[in-house]
Amino acid sequence: MLVLKNADIPIPEPYPKVQRKLATVEDEGWTKFDDFKIRKDIDLCPQLGLQENVIASECNLVFLAGEATMGKAVSINELVLATDGWIQMKDIHVGSKLVDVWGNKQSVTGVYPQGMLRIYRVEMEDGGSCRVSADHIWYVFADNEWVLATTEDLMYAIHEDGTHVYLPTYLSYTGKKRKIKAVIETEDVEECVCISVSSKERLFVVNDYIVTHNTFSGYLKALSGIDKKKYTAKLISKRLQDSKKGGSLLRDFKVVYDGFASCEVSGTDYPTAFWSQWNSSVQMMHMNFNTKNESEWKLFQDYAKKNQCAYAYWDEVTEIEEFRTFAYFFSRNRDASGVPPTTVCSFNALHEHWTTSFMKQAGYIGSDWYFIPEMLGKIRYFFVAGDTVESVEFADTKEELIRRCNIDPTEEEKKAKIKATDLIKSFTVFSGCGADNRLLVHQTKGGSVANLYNVGYTERMKIKYAYFGPIEKEDVRISQQAIADIFANPTDGSTERFASMDVAAGGDVCVMMIWEGHTIIAIETSDRREPDEIEQWSDIMLHKYNVPVYNFSFDASGSGFFMRRFKQGRPIISNTRPIVEYDESGNQSVMEAYYTRRSQLLGKLEAAIIKGEISCKIDKFTQFPHGPKRTMTTLLDIFIEERNVFRRVDRNGKIYYRNKDEFKVSYKLSPDYIDAMSYRMDFDLDARPRKEKPRIYGRMDYRLVWDFD
Repeated sequence: MLVLKNADIPIPEPYPKVQRKLATVEDEGWTKFDDFKIRKDIDLCPQLGLQENVIASECNLVFLAGEATMGKAVSINELVLATDGWIQMKDIHVGSKLVDVWGNKQSVTGVYPQGMLRIYRVEMEDGGSCRVSADHIWYVFADNEWVLATTEDLMYAIHEDGTHVYLPTYLSYTGKKRKIKAVIETEDVEECVCISVSSKERLFVVNDYIVTHNTFSGYLKALSGIDKKKYTAKLISKRLQDSKKGGSLLRDFKVVYDGFASCEVSGTDYPTAFWSQWNSSVQMMHMNFNTKNESEWKLFQDYAKKNQCAYAYWDEVTEIEEFRTFAYFFSRNRDASGVPPTTVCSFNALHEHWTTSFMKQAGYIGSDWYFIPEMLGKIRYFFVAGDTVESVEFADTKEELIRRCNIDPTEEEKKAKIKATDLIKSFTVFSGCGADNRLLVHQTKGGSVANLYNVGYTERMKIKYAYFGPIEKEDVRISQQAIADIFANPTDGSTERFASMDVAAGGDVCVMMIWEGHTIIAIETSDRREPDEIEQWSDIMLHKYNVPVYNFSFDASGSGFFMRRFKQGRPIISNTRPIVEYDESGNQSVMEAYYTRRSQLLGKLEAAIIKGEISCKIDKFTQFPHGPKRTMTTLLDIFIEERNVFRRVDRNGKIYYRNKDEFKVSYKLSPDYIDAMSYRMDFDLDARPRKEKPRIYGRMDYRLVWDFD
């Protein structure tokens, strides 16, 4: 509310009303300020999400990290149960008191606007319903266990898989359950918000008691001070070529600044945008010093002193290896314009880097090394107490830091009216979503988001999922052609029959492969879940294909443990030690050291496939059920999709292939077919120790002995 104390002063013009139609793959969308429509490639306007967050932030230090998955987005019009009755989501703020599933009081610890999202209606069998986004996270009971799932997960499970899904009941929690009848995708697009709450379960109650792109950001932020006299901003990169003609950073620089408010852009190595009317500037600069070398450290210090600025934007700050390098330049974050000092750093996750340590200490990264969504945009305060990143202290208030670090201005500083709170810096982290950049989504027809999925496993974990933990470097040596060759390789001529089976667990498929030598002649699958049913089915299959029990290998983990009638076969427990092999003379044969027995079998299978020793008589276009949806897929496509199981890493000098659970997390399916194939290799492990054959001496041996004497 505005109160005018002097009636003679004219009423200030209100801020223009902003209206948006967000761009999609099919529609370029539009943005209006009152009746003025933003012109494509002419006018600049920050997009919803990351760009608006960065520009609006008043923190001294802002990190722009990888995409962090958010959840619990609910329509702002949805009712939420508060301690004094039902209120709408749009009226909730940090500190609001809500009721948890037990009826106890809990506090709202964060409110995170999610923009305009498609609405899904979740309908209960008892008639209740609520309206949420596709990525709202639910705590549900399905397949005899309590699990976390998104709205989209629920829609598939209920309508595609026929799963019965239940929610906790208000005032009963998991004691009683409410069945979800349907999840319906509506045509409605509404403003949504995500909240975090203080209860241990992170659950809150809604209506009907249902429990429930970085560079542009940095560049646009630099514009906030150009109308201040002597304002300076520096856009920093380690590489000189970034500011050269043809570089993407220079291209973005010209798009944002060239011609903006009569701006003049000039310079080659250090392109500069200059506004003569304000004597303000934004300059690209590179800074490639080896600050571990003391002579270059001094050169860097001189360089930093000459480049003081009110605003600094670091592109890929993870290329700055030493924290002291960044900290020293951060100390030069000032000028005479009166603009509060601000530094923005853009980067992707790098585990062994000071940026990760900084955020971990500040509480933005969890024990699992993923970014904590509820911390997105949360402001914390810090004080660099020592010379290393480990010495940085963080707190939620300046006063707490002052007490903890015993911060007290000097007498001269006090005479200048500097308070202890003035010596504290503020910090926050923002994480963009690929789909936030709606204009790029439209221009690339979704390709910009697809790129995040196809950058490779290691980079995808860092960029797409904001994972800051250690990532082992993996190597997969089996090509798609090697997989295709399985269907063309000649047989080894053997008629001895074998069977190898991956026993189903959870929602997986039982896969049994029938072999003649090293040739797959048949594949049988089953959806049976109970151990006795799996055991009975396996016995029927062995008799059908005349496979002796002693030529039957199977996964003895989980349900396979109960297949007692096949104890004369080859039960395999994957995570045990590898089998010791012997050569023809009975000596231990160690060609490669493996971490587990599973790794040993996959290593043997990988070598056999590469050498062309595995063949298959089944037509490659024959379809089999595959994945959690039991999608009928050609055998060739199944083998190609599951070949990622051959990604190997070195662990303490031993070869390690991912276990099944690790594979599921990364690829959202179980490698049932390749696993079944690998169990066949157990028969190729020569684990029978032999006595060394006695040496037979010939005439030449005795002659040599005689000559020696």
